[in-house]
Amino acid sequence: MIFDETSEYILNGADLMLKGILNKKQIKNNEFNFGIGEFFYVQTISGKIIGIGTTLVTKLTMNIDNPSGKFLKIIHKIGDGLWNAGNKKDLPPVEMN
Repeated sequence: MIFDETSEYILNGADLMLKGILNKKQIKNNEFNFGIGEFFYVQTISGKIIGIGTTLVTKLTMNIDNPSGKFLKIIHKIGDGLWNAGNKKDLPPVEMN
């Protein structure tokens, strides 16, 4: 999950930096492990999904105490070619448990 303001960077072509993630502890403390190349979606704090990307770090190497570097390589986002080829509707919000 990211701040709504951070979405501007993603929508303008930036990858997601670890520092821009709001729920770093939740990701780190979750039961599932992830490696490099795993798929994650990017959701704003208001619940809007704006893109998907693949992880550039593993759960074990993710440093939440001193966050720096890229977390996700964004592969698709609202407004890109794939989005424009579809119906351009917003994706439904995903509820976090």
